[in-house]
Amino acid sequence: MADNANLEADSSSNEKKIKLSEPDIISDIGRAKDEDIIAQEDRIQNEIKENTSLIGAKEDLSSLLEQYADDEVYQQKIRELRGRCRYVRKSRPDGNCFFRSFGFAYMEYLLSDKEELYR
Repeated sequence: MADNANLEADSSSNEKKIKLSEPDIISDIGRAKDEDIIAQEDRIQNEIKENTSLIGAKEDLSSLLEQYADDEVYQQKIRELRGRCRYVRKSRPDGNCFFRSFGFAYMEYLLSDKEELYR
C-alpha cells in the first residue's frame, strides 16, 4: 500500500490514481457479491426445505396435467404415462432429487416384490 501511495503522490493524473486503486476495489466488491450470493442461496434452500418434503405422497398423474396445462407436448406425454404409471411422487429439487427418488422407488419396488427383496 505504501508503494501505491508513493505512486499516487508522484502522479499528476487522476486516471493513474484510479487504476492503482482498482484491484482493491474490485476484490472488495467481489467478496461482497460472493457473500450476498451465498446468503441468498441459503435463504432459498431454507425456504425449499420448509415448503417441500424430501419425497412427497402419492399423487394421481392428473396433478401433472394441471401443472403443465399450457404445454400440449407435456400433456400428451403425461397421457401416455397414464397407461404405464398409476401415480407420481414429487421430490425436493435440491440437486440430489434424482438419486433420492431412484433409491426411494427401488425400495418401494423391493417391498412389493419379496422374491427380489431376498435375492
